[in-house]
Order: sequence, then C-alpha cells, then structure tokens
Amino acid sequence: MSNMPQMLEGYRVLDFSQFVAGPTCSRILAEMGAEVIKVEMAPEGDRTRSAGLKPLEGKHKSTTHSTYYMQHNHSKLSIALDLRKAAARELVLAMVPKVDVVPENFAPGVMKRMGFSYEDLNRVNPKIAHAKRDGVRDAYNRAEYLAERERMMQRWADHLDALAALGVISPANTSSSA
Repeated sequence: MSNMPQMLEGYRVLDFSQFVAGPTCSRILAEMGAEVIKVEMAPEGDRTRSAGLKPLEGKHKSTTHSTYYMQHNHSKLSIALDLRKAAARELVLAMVPKVDVVPENFAPGVMKRMGFSYEDLNRVNPKIAHAKRDGVRDAYNRAEYLAERERMMQRWADHLDALAALGVISPANTSSSA
C-alpha cells in the first residue's frame, strides 16, 4: 500500500449518529481517512453494542460488542457522555472548534434541546458541516428542513471545492452535471 494520504485525512468528525444511516455515513468518512469521534450516551453507550449477534467461539466470545455495532462503528474513536449534564455538554462544545463535520440522526428538535443545533454549533465553529438524517418528517417543519438541507449541501460543496483546490480530487468530481 502506498504512503499516499487518504482523501479525508486531516478532517475530524464528531458523530452523534445511531442505528444505521448515520453510523454508515460516519463509517465511510472514517474509511476515507477522517478521524471520527463517536459520542455515545452514557452509561450504556450505543444501544447497538449489545443488540444483535455476538461472536460465539474463541477468544472473542465474551465481548460486549455485537457484530452489528462493529460493522457500523469500526475505525472510530468513542466517548460516552451523559449529555443531560452541563459538564458533558461543555466538553462537547469545547470539541466543536476542532471538528469539521457533525453527523446526527436524532428526531427533530433533540439536538436543539441539548444545545447542539446547527445554529449553536455554527456560533462556535462557523465552518462546521452539520449532516442530518432523520426518519421523522411529519413532526418537522418542511421549510426548516429544506433550509437546513440547503446549508448542509452548501457546506459539502465548499468542502469538495477545497479538496479540488488542494488537488486531492479532480474538479470534475465536484460537478453534478452528467
């Protein structure tokens, strides 16, 4: 294997995602070289750690990690925080200036109630990209959703432009034209 840097080397992700879509997104970012720090809810951590299949034989039989958890969260660092506590929220906000992307897939309003809405994060780090995927659309204001999606897409476009300017990717790869 070459010593060539990976495409997203140097990028840092603060991952609030859970279940499938979000962890898959952040896993791909990690596989492409980004440093991904997964925020898990203390004290148990990610619910998928104990859900699903576990190794049945050998030295891994006593693991607390399910194969499902490992599939979606390999290549990531993890920290378990009780985000109901002010000290944990302060720690997260101290990390925000050092990260590029915050993926999350909580139900609408959860991040805002914790003090981590896009607007909250953007005040701390104006260059942050907030990637949201939720499956609960009916409780979400459509105009708010579209505005948030537009901001996210613009931030990703800015990151692609920056990668193209550095010569990491070809400018042709940043175009949506066929």
